[in-house]
Amino acid sequence: MRIGFILLALPLVSCAAIPSYDDPKRVARIAELRDERDLCLIQNVPQFDDGASTPAKVGNYVAMSCSVQTSKLVELAIPDPSQQARNAFQQEAARLATGYVLTARRIETDAVDRRRQQQPSKPLP
Repeated sequence: MRIGFILLALPLVSCAAIPSYDDPKRVARIAELRDERDLCLIQNVPQFDDGASTPAKVGNYVAMSCSVQTSKLVELAIPDPSQQARNAFQQEAARLATGYVLTARRIETDAVDRRRQQQPSKPLP
């Protein structure tokens, strides 16, 4: 009996767990703003990455350079955002930017390694 009740109630409970949004256009605009912010982060990595600083330090500078896009995202995503919410979005941007820095450095290192492998070795005399 209990198993039958659980099996009948399960579909109802699972439907309640699916988030529903009141305004699909707003959700789409939030996704656009997130993409714009991410693109800004990616485009600014080469400007701030000197190759010597820590990825986290470069990521913070990159995130600060995209603070306008981050602010737009916060304003639309959260009505009346608190300072804590703003800081959380800025920290998320810094974390993402740090990841982009690491990825860019890895790609650069891979390219250098490939160039070294492609150079013909000098024949021995």
